[in-house]
Amino acid sequence: MMLYFVHRPALLLLCKNIKEPPPNYRSEAHDIYLGKNRRLADPVFFPASMRSKHEMRAIEEELAREMESEPDGPREFTKDVMVLWGWGICTRWPPGGPVPRLEDYEKSMNAMTADVHKNWMEIQSLVRNHEDAIRDWILRFSLGIEKQETRDTNILYAGIQQSWKRTVKTFNDCADDIKMFMKPDSIESDFGIDVPNYPEYEKTRRLPFSFMCEYFLMGYLHRPEDGRNHYVAHYSHRYNFFNDQPDEKEPKMCECECLGVQCNDEESREFYKRQRILFLAPHIASCELQDPDCLLSFIHYRGRLHPSVFAKMDNDMTFIGRRTNHLTGPLIPNRMVSFDVSGSGSEKGYRPKFWKGWASRPNPEIPGESKEEYDRLWHQGQLFGASEAWIMLQSQRANYHYLRHLLGFICREAKLPITTPKSPAEQERIFRSSRASIEVIKQRALANWFDFTKQQAFLPPPIQISPRYLQDLEFKIEVADKHIQSLFSDPEYFFGCINTLKEHHWANIEIQGDETKVNERSPASIYVEKYVEEDYRHILYFDLIRGVLRRSIFEFYMWHSIYIRIQEFQVTMRKSFKDYGKEDESDTDGTNMLQRPPIFLSDKAKCDYDALAEQYLSLVVLLRYDAVFFINEFRKKGIHAGDHTGFEVATIDPPKEGTQSRQNTIDKKHYRARSLYCWPKFRNQWLRVDEYSADKILRMFFFNSMDNFISDALNCTNCGIPEAAGYLQAMSRAHDPDSTKHIFTDLMDDTIDNLNLLSSLADHLECLWPAMDIVGGAAVREGVRREYYDLGCKDISINFLDFDEFDFEKKMPVKRLRRLFLFFDELQGFKDESISMGHARGDLKRFGASLLCKFIYPLNDEGEDFKANQEAISRLEKAMGVSGSDYIFSVKETPINLDEENASKGAKVQLVGQPSSYRNVAARERERQQQRDAFNEALRANRDTMAEMCRFNPRWATSLHSALEQFQIPPALIDPLADALSNISLQPIPNAPDGQPKGIIKKRDWATLEAVYNIHGSANAAVSYAQLKLAMVALGYKEDPSGGSHMRFVRLNGRWPHDVLPKGENVIIARTHGGEHAAAAKGKAMDWGRRLCERGLTFDFIQQWYVKG
Repeated sequence: MMLYFVHRPALLLLCKNIKEPPPNYRSEAHDIYLGKNRRLADPVFFPASMRSKHEMRAIEEELAREMESEPDGPREFTKDVMVLWGWGICTRWPPGGPVPRLEDYEKSMNAMTADVHKNWMEIQSLVRNHEDAIRDWILRFSLGIEKQETRDTNILYAGIQQSWKRTVKTFNDCADDIKMFMKPDSIESDFGIDVPNYPEYEKTRRLPFSFMCEYFLMGYLHRPEDGRNHYVAHYSHRYNFFNDQPDEKEPKMCECECLGVQCNDEESREFYKRQRILFLAPHIASCELQDPDCLLSFIHYRGRLHPSVFAKMDNDMTFIGRRTNHLTGPLIPNRMVSFDVSGSGSEKGYRPKFWKGWASRPNPEIPGESKEEYDRLWHQGQLFGASEAWIMLQSQRANYHYLRHLLGFICREAKLPITTPKSPAEQERIFRSSRASIEVIKQRALANWFDFTKQQAFLPPPIQISPRYLQDLEFKIEVADKHIQSLFSDPEYFFGCINTLKEHHWANIEIQGDETKVNERSPASIYVEKYVEEDYRHILYFDLIRGVLRRSIFEFYMWHSIYIRIQEFQVTMRKSFKDYGKEDESDTDGTNMLQRPPIFLSDKAKCDYDALAEQYLSLVVLLRYDAVFFINEFRKKGIHAGDHTGFEVATIDPPKEGTQSRQNTIDKKHYRARSLYCWPKFRNQWLRVDEYSADKILRMFFFNSMDNFISDALNCTNCGIPEAAGYLQAMSRAHDPDSTKHIFTDLMDDTIDNLNLLSSLADHLECLWPAMDIVGGAAVREGVRREYYDLGCKDISINFLDFDEFDFEKKMPVKRLRRLFLFFDELQGFKDESISMGHARGDLKRFGASLLCKFIYPLNDEGEDFKANQEAISRLEKAMGVSGSDYIFSVKETPINLDEENASKGAKVQLVGQPSSYRNVAARERERQQQRDAFNEALRANRDTMAEMCRFNPRWATSLHSALEQFQIPPALIDPLADALSNISLQPIPNAPDGQPKGIIKKRDWATLEAVYNIHGSANAAVSYAQLKLAMVALGYKEDPSGGSHMRFVRLNGRWPHDVLPKGENVIIARTHGGEHAAAAKGKAMDWGRRLCERGLTFDFIQQWYVKG
């Protein structure tokens, strides 16, 4: 076997004086990227790792010079630069070796575009002539495909599988100009594919993230941030080279206790070959095509629209594979690629066009008009790096080969006359019919977040901001508003939020019950350990109140400000571009969509649309920094590790010798706080994984997903926050929410849900108008981003960065804080009850008034030009139910009973005692402390014995896979109509207001509604959220399971016309704690009834349209 030996004198000379990476290096993992930095997924974009900006340009110039002078090799300097990325050291050289011939690369690109275009032309002919018959056949045979017991005999399922075998054969057995990069000569990568691993992956969703996460769990070696290299894959598995630090020597066989043999043998090539399609075309390599809606959309759009329309979407789809080196393409410096579709009708082709440049920067010698075109292509997302473009075309080859074989299978089974074309009039009829059915599918998907996100992979790239995001923002605005109202009117609710945050506080991680770090405790853990002692408990109260208030008020402004800025931007876009958002209604190849949406960020366009560009960039920065707030809930506050499901499997990473501890006692900051670094206990060599329950393994798996791909700033660049948050949200809303409720608490659920929405919206905008090369981490100074952020929240929101510390306690009257703390103590049983709920409500209103007057007003005013205006402040006052001028503080003030104040004059108000929900906290905390003391005593006596008995067990992978499988079974569908028909009475049914018979609701659902509306008072039976959901389905609603603790019910059908009750089309309801089947407290059930009444959905209204069955 021939090996490439690398000589590095030029780069070693540049490196010798640099002891640590400069700031420019770290900025490629800046928070604003939300983990998804295109530059890190292609060495051509950022060819000089660990270099300053000046050195980068010098290296780029040398690479460009070498490319022009040595197009056929040997290009030694290029090899040297690639070694800094780990190529040839940590992983194989890309296809074609380190320095492929430029001519061979161009031949390969031309051959691949020709292959894609040829397949598409055949597909287009089938779709234009037979799409209606294909659709009917799919709908006929899709019944039962989701059921395991009927799948093996389902002809559509057989076609989906068999088409892969044909696809693999034709994909691998390709033209010589393509094959020369796919068959390795030495240690460079090959690029063959294999059939997706059925049935192992047929139930797995969110590929390739779920696959990568599993290997991260089993093989990733933790390292401190300073010792990490951004430019190589950040995880290892048994088929990666073990040494992930660049070295002058070639890879060799390496033994490791954790990872087994690391080598470059045939077995490792087969591993990559089997998994490659999961990264190359994840949307069709998993079970998603078994959903007829996805399959029909895939056929309609891929069959009719030119492959160039999907180029930027297909490129984005391969991001994880490129970032983690599962997908590698030839490395050609100083070349960018676009795709030429010039011509007309059947002569319109698909050819690569090569440009000289680096990412967004064309070479200086390019003529002026060409520079303008280069700049326009970049800002349309239609300009790709050489490696990106090669991999993207391989992805398209897989897509179009597979679709051709699948359609061929369907046409043979349906016996369609594929050789006889239809008349133009008939083709137009087929198009109209098909487009109408696809529009129904798209509209149906808009009603459900998971359907919406799943559908995106099968649709063409967007040309405007999707209305689904505005719909979700409206939902978030309403939830945040209700939350603020409850927070400052219901003392029990307020403390519930405090207690929830306490149960997730990162100080929990290092309490004295952690057998792995008994002598390495975080200073803050004392506040949890000694919670039974008043002084420590009250110090923790400050941090908990700060966390609750900061998040509540930030969310109150956050969703509203994003919603308003998007609406303002949309208005400006429609004024500036008359055709903005207009879709092509005719049966064309869609190449006109390459000019949509209109661009305004290119150098030429900004001259005419400078104000619009500034408006958009401020929206982008505002949105992404708001998403960072929720990232920091994991990264800076550790809610995933502080929760009891997390701290059982995690501990704080101890500081390195000679460095300052990473932990403060209490860090008030949020954005500017230092990151937490958690060490998963299950990677400890003394643990025996096979002895853990499936429940514990799942905790480990989900903790690992959150800790690696959200909390860790470098690891999340492997996939991007949208992928991680989307996967976790989908798992939290598995078919049986009760089974994951003990893992995903409401706080984590809400945080993941918010993060998924914001990161997905940020990704959506970047697809429409790429801006990260303008505002990204390495692109501009932080001060410039701060200016955009200030502009984004000006007038309509307080400035979160100014309020970051939320240092309210220094401003608040001590007397009012003491009253609040006393109530908290009494509520938990630390002190005897002395404060009634009416008095507690009065204390809470006074606290809110002081918060506004002493803290929010003054700090907001310090913002001068960039602050919330009076209208924005008044919105907050209205939600809180108090203003800063109310309840002026006096040192002589006495408690007030707000129930008495609000009662009618002369009415006698009975004192309402405190609820007993939290009364046992004090006793439980005392018991915990006793248990911790006993545990530590026993631990010291038995630690040596435990170490002897415990050892690593290789059955980990099997245990993990079997534990995860229970969450991958699709839910069984319930037919509410059939269920209701079984309860129909033979009695005549009275008429509803429209003169038609009323609808029928079965008795158990009717009983649920009676309990929710408190019809029978104390005689009402207890109800659960699951029962409420069934009752809502009976009324014609469908739950939109977007995640979080609040659920939205969208009305799909029902007995009354849609225009009778417009407010009732969407209803927001909070789920119960403890799972769907847990009985709700009576107050919670009555709150559901109040929420329904607010939407006009009263019990009287229901009785007008329905009867009990």
